[in-house]
Amino acid sequence: MSELLERDVDGKIVRFAKQLGCIVIKLTTLGSRGETGWPDRLFLRLHKIVCPNCATEISIGKAVFIEMKKPGSSSSEKQKHQQQRLADQGFTVYSDIDDPEIGKDVIRKEFS
Repeated sequence: MSELLERDVDGKIVRFAKQLGCIVIKLTTLGSRGETGWPDRLFLRLHKIVCPNCATEISIGKAVFIEMKKPGSSSSEKQKHQQQRLADQGFTVYSDIDDPEIGKDVIRKEFS
């Protein structure tokens, strides 16, 4: 079997997330300044939680950023910087996901 490429890892995770009802957005260069280094994908889905104070079910939107890599690769310094910026704002960010099964586990954890 040939080595997985980043697009293979990405494709398997994206298909799985869409089957669970996620909206999946591929992030490219953003903004008028053309900032680079953003995570590959933004996963969005309505997430239901139970209010701890009133036991009522509440629906909230949830956003998760994921940077995919081919097996054995890691994020560049620019990518790490952008990931940290997002995390500092309270967003959930996963980096260097290089195995489709790990990516599927992330999606399950975040959206189940």
